[in-house]
This record gives sequence, C-alpha cells and structure tokens, in this order.
Amino acid sequence: MHVLDLARMYRGWTRQEVAAALGREPSKMIPESGNPKLDLVMGIARLLEWPVGEVAECLWGDRLVAPSPDDFERIGVDGARQTSRAHGALGADRDPCSGAIRYGRALLDESRLRRRDGRYQQAIELLQRGLMLPNLPRLLRAEVQISLAEEHCTLWHLAEARSLASEVLRWANRDEIGDGGPGIPSRHGANSNSGRTDGLDAGDLAWRRQQARALAVRGHSLRRSIAVDPALAPQHAAAALRDLEAAERAASELGLAALTHRAAGGLVECRVELRLIEPDTGVAAILESLDGVIDLDFVDPELVEAWGWWCIFGANVVRRHVRGTAAQRTLGILANKAMEIAERIGDWALRERAFSLDHERGADDGVRDDTGSRRASLDHGISIAAGGDDDAPPMLDHDDIRSIIGTMGRFPHFRETGWALLRRATLIE
Repeated sequence: MHVLDLARMYRGWTRQEVAAALGREPSKMIPESGNPKLDLVMGIARLLEWPVGEVAECLWGDRLVAPSPDDFERIGVDGARQTSRAHGALGADRDPCSGAIRYGRALLDESRLRRRDGRYQQAIELLQRGLMLPNLPRLLRAEVQISLAEEHCTLWHLAEARSLASEVLRWANRDEIGDGGPGIPSRHGANSNSGRTDGLDAGDLAWRRQQARALAVRGHSLRRSIAVDPALAPQHAAAALRDLEAAERAASELGLAALTHRAAGGLVECRVELRLIEPDTGVAAILESLDGVIDLDFVDPELVEAWGWWCIFGANVVRRHVRGTAAQRTLGILANKAMEIAERIGDWALRERAFSLDHERGADDGVRDDTGSRRASLDHGISIAAGGDDDAPPMLDHDDIRSIIGTMGRFPHFRETGWALLRRATLIE
C-alpha cells in the first residue's frame, strides 16, 4: 500500500480528488524517476497530517509496515548472540514471552547504533516502541527505560529523563513492589546501603547495574537543571549531589569505571554550586586531572568520553562562577580538550557542548549557562582555532564545518548557535 492510498483513505477522497489537492494529474502523481519533488512530499504530509520526514522515508523506501523482530535482529549488533544471552539470563527458552524479549533486545541494540551515530531522536522512538511491548520482563524493561532516559537527558528533555529514571528506582524498592516480577532483586532494594556485591546472583547484579545507571541519569538531569532553572539551583544541586554520590558508589562497587568517573566529575560541579568547595578549587582539580589524559589511543573509549564530560563540568563551573581573562583562558583549554575527545571517539553530544562552549565564551562581566541562554553577557564567540582574541571571527576548516552541520541536524536547540558560527566563520582552506 502506498502513502497516496493512505492519504486517499484518510481523507475519504477519490484518487482524482487527491491528485487535485496535490496539483498533479491522477496518472502521474509519482514521477517515473521515483524521486518526488519537495512540494509533493509536503502536500502528502499535509493530507496525512504526518511529519514531512515520515512521508519522505515512506516515499523513499516505500516502507509502511513496521520492521519485524527478525528485521531488527538482522540490523542489531550481534543480534542473534544478544538474543541467545537474553534467553539464558531471563529463563525464556520455553517462555511465551520470548518473542517480546527478542524484539525488545533487538530494539535496544538498534537504538545503541542510532545513538552511536548521534541519531538520538530515532533512538528515542525505538526505545519508546520497546516500552510498548507487552510481557517484557521487568529487568529488560528497566534497561530499555533507562536507555530512554539517557537519550532524553542528552537532548535536554530533563523532566522526561528524571521521571523515567525515578520510576525504575521505585521498581527496585522491595518495600514498594515486593517480589513483583522477573529481575526484581529479593535481597537488595534501590536504597540498599550494604555496599556489597558478593553473594548476589546474576539477576541481582544485572539489576544493580540498572540502578546505578538510573541514579546517574537522574543525577545528571538534576545537575543540568541547575542552569535551566537557576531560581532553584541550590535544590537541584543538592538532589543531584545525592544521586551522583549514590551512583558513584554503586558503579564503583560494580566495576563500571566510566560511569563512576563521569559521576565523580558531575559531583565537582554540584559541590561548587553548593559552596562545599571554592570554584577555583573545583576548576583546578579538573584541570589537574586532565593533565594525565594525553594518549587517548590507549584508554577505553567509554572512559575517554567520561574525561570529555569532565571538560564540560569544568566549563560550567567557570561560566557560572569565574570572571576575567583567566576564565577565558580556562574555557579555551576545556573547549579544546572536549573537542579533541569528541572528534577522537565520534561523540556528537560532546561535539554539541564543545561548539557551544566556543560560541558562548562571554566577557568577564557575564557568562552563559549550560543551556546556551544569555546570562548578563555579550556574545563573544571565540574560535577554538583562533585562540584568545575575543573579536576574531571563528576560524573553521572543512572538518569543522561538517561537524557543525551534523550537530545542527542532531540537536534542534543547537541550530541557532550553528547558524551563528557558520555566518561569522572564516574558512581555513
């Protein structure tokens, strides 16, 4: 069935009426080349009341039926092996829920591929589809839901991220749900302070890993809320501190080095916000730790990414609490290092923050917050390539231009910043 047939049935029109609405002849609505013009795509989207992108995808691939679980297994990374492991871990070899497990795991695998390419909105759609599956075991549902929370946090959908993570943590509370489903630990709830992982079976350990992830994503969402909602910054910082401390402990016990390290970096930002440490002390600690990050080729990519986020945490402290030329120099160092790491590991979320840092460096009478909104500051964007001249336009090479354009497509909130960088840039040939 073609999208034109859907439009006809949706409107209750004849083919001739659809053609008239689209300004086409009934026999020539789709060109022989198979490549419809933009006005046709937009016209069909208007008739269907669909997003233009959805219509374009259907016209390009003539794909109106959702992929089957088998399709996703073929797409996913090591799909068959992942499915086999899921069956073994969740006891689903002869379970009627095995189809949901297979489909849920394949959706999760595919969402990771999309995330790796910076297609966060597509990853969200896949994970939302996963949460709609009936009979999904609680542990796998938690993994899907926490992954969805992480994608929302990346795109600054902070309320959604906090809500999703909080629900998973409530599931893990034995007092609230008892032993109400597969994967729920029988001995350790979400607020367990035992600090021990010895004696836990595979299911309990898997659940503890999801708890650590949930605490981390909720903590980082609260940390980002410091900038989004500055009137409640102390409350957000205090709540983030509690979650990130718990996440750091849990991740450390489980040997999750990257999660542990990223939580530790976020804690520096929170402690400065709560005046538990001085801004200069926090920034100095971050800069000192980065001195050891020299040869990125010999470090685990996930740990390298965590170092990149330390640069961002340090920059947030500088922008909110440090003034003067020293702040400008420090932001330059942190922006350079964040971009170096982002390019090395191909991380689009880090690219977005690094480019925003470059654009948002303010004069010493005010800085911008972590969302890029103005806080008593003039826009003095300084190019990473340009160095310390506040009045110099950004100097970008072809790789920079490609990265900016790619970031604009992946982060809607970055588009205004991206256009500003491109309009002001001097191209380095």
